[in-house]
Order: sequence, then C-alpha cells, then structure tokens
Amino acid sequence: MFASHLRRIFGRSASSEILKRALPFLRFRNSPIDQIYTKSGRKHGKLFLRRPLLPWIALIGLSAGPAEAQPWLTQHIGQYDEIDWRARVARSLGQSNSGGEEGLIAAEEGAIAAMVALLARVRIDAGTTVASRVEQRPELNALLSTRIRDVASRRRSNRADGGLMVRLELDFLRALSPLVAPPIGGGKPLVPLVCPTCGQRWPEARPFPVGVEQGGAEGPPITGIVLQAGNLRYEPALFPRLVDLEGHEVYGPAFARDDAVHVDGLVAYLSPGDPHLSHRVGANPLVLTPLGVRATCDFVLGDDDVRKMHGSARSLKMLQECRVVVVNGDARAEVSKGDGGGT
Repeated sequence: MFASHLRRIFGRSASSEILKRALPFLRFRNSPIDQIYTKSGRKHGKLFLRRPLLPWIALIGLSAGPAEAQPWLTQHIGQYDEIDWRARVARSLGQSNSGGEEGLIAAEEGAIAAMVALLARVRIDAGTTVASRVEQRPELNALLSTRIRDVASRRRSNRADGGLMVRLELDFLRALSPLVAPPIGGGKPLVPLVCPTCGQRWPEARPFPVGVEQGGAEGPPITGIVLQAGNLRYEPALFPRLVDLEGHEVYGPAFARDDAVHVDGLVAYLSPGDPHLSHRVGANPLVLTPLGVRATCDFVLGDDDVRKMHGSARSLKMLQECRVVVVNGDARAEVSKGDGGGT
C-alpha cells in the first residue's frame, strides 16, 4: 500500500530505490486528518509524515524514470554540430563553395555562427539557457563571438568540389562560465558544525580551523561526491544544484569556489568507467542516489545525504573544490576499486 501511495506522488515510473528511501518518512496512524483516498474515493488508510507534508508534495514535480528516457549527454544539432557534456566540448562546422582566402574566411565565419547558435542551447541553470540570457543581455552575443574567435581550435579541410570546410572545437565550460556564472560563494551549511574538542555547536561567525575535523567524524575523509542518476530524467547544465526536500541549496554556486567553478566546472557528467572519475572525486567519494530531479537539472537529496555532505569542515571544503560528478549508471563498482566508496 505504501508503494501505491508513493507512486501516486512520484508517478508510475518511480523507481523502487526512490520508494524505498521515501518509506522511512511515512507511517500510518488512526487520525481524522490527512486521509489518503483512491481514485474511486474508497479510503484505504491514513498516511502521515514524520515531517511536514509540504516537502513531499513538492516532489510531485520531480522527474523519475528509466535510464532510456534520459537525454543523451552528447547533444547532436543538425548533421555536423554537437555538444558533448562528458568532454565539455562543443563542435561546429562551416563550409564554403569556393577555395582561397575568401572561401576560408566564409567557412570560418559560418563555423563561428554555428558555434554561437550551438552555445545558445546550453542550459545555465534550472531557469536559464544561454539563449534566454542573451535576450536579457544582448551584448553577450558579441562577447560570445569574440571568445570563440580567441579560444576555439580550428581544423581546415578541402572538399572534393574545391570548397573548404572549417571545424571548430571549443571547451564551452571555460568559454561560457566567466560570462554567465551566477554569484559564487556565500552559502551557509544546513548542518551546524560542532567543536572538535567539546562537541558544542561552532559559532557561525568564527572560521573553522583549517585541517581540523569536527567532533564526531568517523572513518576516512570524503574526497568527493558521486551522484548515481541513471534512473532519472534530467538536462545537463553548467550550474545545477543539489537541494534538500524543502528546496534549500545543499550544493551549487553558493558552496563552490570561484576558481574551481571556472576551471573544472561545478559538476562533471561522466560514465561509471570514465578514467576522469577517480581523478575528480578521489579515492573515497560519497556515492549518493538522488530522490528525483526538480526543474530540469536540480537533484533532490534526502536528509541523511544532506547531513553527510554538510556535516564536516572537510566535506564542505570538498564542495568548494567542485569535486562532484553526476554518473549515468552504478558507480559503486568503480569507486570500490580504490580504497573508498563511501555511502
């Protein structure tokens, strides 16, 4: 019965993992309020929350579905242009029917125009794409063109009919991030730090000692975060967020460091066997399975996962360094090959 009620909240495609992790928050009790009915109106029981109902109602909008429903992280636009989120590379092609210097200029201009159109499709965050940001700030269009000219790699080739082709390749993260990034830093932990000596709550206004673990920490330090998102439908974005059930930011621009965001990106989108996985999250990453997705690209975490992420100064430092990876599949087998693989 629990599962049937939860599937009415999450949708029929809700995975067993999501339902299993939601059950601890729910219980039945005889009471005249908050009754749950079937579509026919027959009362099957009364469902109560150990916490306020509103956060779970908010989960109605979450996306949870099979892996095959998730968009590819390599997005093909037209016949030649693509955005590869795993490699953080955008590729475009420009062509000219003539050779020589004029043909080369025409092909390169075509490739640049195609790259601008390609980058316009990139999602910045849950509510914004590059295209919508350009509408708000038209001067960004010229800045994008200039940045493409300055940093994109070029490869020229001849066509059989005497025309020319120019292929551009661009690290779109480093190209876009300085232009469209939201404010970075300033986030406050959702879990209070405690003194490593007495176990009392650490004063918010006092910086926590560098290199000192807070009281109560056990086991090796967490070296990164791996989100197993293979059962979820989401769109990759430059600045996604991890949020709790109430929508508070657990990880995102507010908890990152400016230089790490612009160089490494807020998150990386990788496959479980990608060699960059261990480089990004280290030997003892915390492997989490989100409860769902909000607003296309933000991942929702349960309270236990929030406590693990915000429960120590070391884990907060790891977030500042953007050591977070979204994986489309089971990452536990890969991270367990090292010394870690926390849960």
